[in-house]
Formats: sequence, structure tokens, C-alpha cells
Amino acid sequence: MEYLAHWVKKLRAEGEAAGQKVITVGAGDMIGATPLVSAAFHDEPSIELLSELGLDVTSVGNHEFDEGVTELKRMQHGGCHPVDGCFAGDGFDGAEFQYLAANVTDKRTKLPILPPVEVKLIGGVPVGFIGMTLEGTPSIVNPAGITSVDFRDEVETANLWSGLLRLLGVKAQVLLLHEGGQQGPTGNVSTCDGFTGVISPIVAGLRDEIGVVVSGHTHRFYTCSLPNKSGNPVVVTSAGTNGQLVTDITVALDKRTRTFTSIEAQNVIVENGVRNADGTWQTTAPNVFVRNPALVDPAAKVIADKYRTAVAPLANRVVGSIAADIVRDAKPSGESPLGDVIADAQLAYTASAGAQLALMNPGGIRAPLTYANSPAASRPARSPTARRSPCSRSTTW
Repeated sequence: MEYLAHWVKKLRAEGEAAGQKVITVGAGDMIGATPLVSAAFHDEPSIELLSELGLDVTSVGNHEFDEGVTELKRMQHGGCHPVDGCFAGDGFDGAEFQYLAANVTDKRTKLPILPPVEVKLIGGVPVGFIGMTLEGTPSIVNPAGITSVDFRDEVETANLWSGLLRLLGVKAQVLLLHEGGQQGPTGNVSTCDGFTGVISPIVAGLRDEIGVVVSGHTHRFYTCSLPNKSGNPVVVTSAGTNGQLVTDITVALDKRTRTFTSIEAQNVIVENGVRNADGTWQTTAPNVFVRNPALVDPAAKVIADKYRTAVAPLANRVVGSIAADIVRDAKPSGESPLGDVIADAQLAYTASAGAQLALMNPGGIRAPLTYANSPAASRPARSPTARRSPCSRSTTW
């Protein structure tokens, strides 16, 4: 996060120095499925850091609903967790940025649970931002937390709010949508080669006012030009995953017509290493790269370090041991050794409550358990039984 914050602030400063209005946006999954250092504190660290780097507005994604609608609203508005309380002793004020949820409506009121749109003035021209998650969110989150809401069709919802914005004179619009696609194998992060994905038919149904779609969910990198329902080109972008990229989008606006006149986008790599004179990267060992302290944002590092310190007792607590690697590589059946271990553990934990079967989604297995990465692997072994490696929660999840 401290490197991501550096690059976002750098791009913002360069734009403002050139006299541009800079707005930082996202397309959901800002929280949920996070590393232990954030997940252990119900993702308050991620919210604090995103606020620090200057995020202005983002759509919700499916992971925003991992802990339910009530918890999402706490992320937005602040307050201590209802069970675990406040963690760092300094309270939780909620997000300084705005979540948008145009297609997530309350079953009783039929209204969005969070604002559907936000309008920003850019050079005196109003630009509307519409934020949505994918309609299929209920199939990939815990149903217990979303019983009070409906998830509506992406195209219908986007066009509904686009039309309302148009009636209010907002003709330049950006859709922040947690749905996406992917390009074919390429070494270029800013192309759209062999593009496929659900986002294409969605864009094909959009009104002309929506000139930019910032997408997510597939967590791939691309910048595309896709046709809308009139056949006109729409710029569609995605910045990949894990803070590895930032999409730099530059637009020009006509003050008379209040519309986009040009849109350009490129993905910028969030570099964090030290280059040698020949352009290669400095390492201390094979595939162990030197981090560049000049590319660290100090304010973000203060927040990140606060939570790294707070999580250390939990992260370093031994909960099991391994004698060799347990990989997540799938067999032809789709099964993997680590998937079997996780499913077996789930069944063992819940058998006393009557569970008879446990299933593990392979997409939720983020990394293998690697013996060489453990503390025991750095010590000489005196016998086969002495080579059992402590495995912490931070390694497992």
C-alpha cells in the first residue's frame, strides 16, 4: 500500500501541476479477501489506507458484501465493530471516500442502500459517476448478510441512472462497474488483445453518455475500446489486482456541449524496486528483489506499520505444522492437495455440529503452504521428525 499510495499521489501531483482536475476512482473489491493484516481488523486498515491515498469514489464489489450490508455501511460511515469493538484505540471514522451502489436496492424501499451516483465538476463541466457491482453477487457471497437487498441488472440500472443524470444536464458520465473481462496473453498492460468477458455485452447495451467504464472483478489488466449500443466506442479499463497498477485516464471536455471530446487511458506499473544501470532489477538472492525506500509514501507506511505491529501476535501464533510443501496446483479433476487439506479441516471442525461434507472453492485458495518459507526450514534438521515446520495463520489464509 505504501508503494501504491506513492504512485497515485505522484500521478495526481503531475496532473495538478499541469492544471488538471484529478479524481481518483475505483471499481469495487476494496475490502474483503484481504491479507491477515487487514482482515484481522475487519478491513479497517484497508479503508484507512485508501482514504490516505486520496480515493474519491468507488463502486461496491462482491467482496464489499462478505460481512454483509450492515458491515458495509459501517465501513462507509464509521463506528466500532459490534462484536470486536475498536482495534487500535483510536476509533474508526469510516471511509473518507464515497461508495456507490446503484444496483443494490433495499427490498422494502426499493432504493439503493448507498448513493447510486456522484457528480464532480471538472473544468466547470459536471461529470457523473455511476457505481455498481455485478448482478451475480448473491451467488458468491454469504447469503446471510444480504437478505435485505436485491442486486439488479447492470445494463438496466446503468441506463436508468444515466438517463436521470442526462435530465439534470450531466452528459459526460463514467461507469464504475465491478464486472470485467480479460485479454489474451500479452506483455503489454495497456492493450486489449484477444479480449473476452462479460463486460463486452454490458458495454454493448449502454447509453452514449457513458464514455468511460472502469471495470473490475476479473482482476486483469487492460485498456479497451468497446462499442456501446449505438456502436460508438467506449473506453474500458482495468488495473489488475493487488495494487500492481494504476490506470491513468485523461479526458477532455467541451464546456458548451458538456460532453467528452477525447479519452485516453494507460496502465502505469506501481514499481517498488531499484534498477541497475542496465535496466535490470537489484536482488539480494534469486527472485528476492531490493525494495526502493524512495518509492514509499511515508503517511501510508505509518498506517500500515501500525496494523502490522498490531497483528503480529496473531500472525506469529503457531496453529499447525507441515513437513513439506502443500501445493494448490489442481489435478485434472480440479482437486488440489491444499484444497483437500482445507476441506478436511472444515469437516473436522464442524463434524460435531452434524456436518457430513465439506467443499472448498479453488478460487479461494490464494497461495500454497511452502515449507521453505517457514522458520523451521532455515534451521538444520537433526532428524526427519525435526523437519516439521510451524505454520501461522498468515501463511495459511
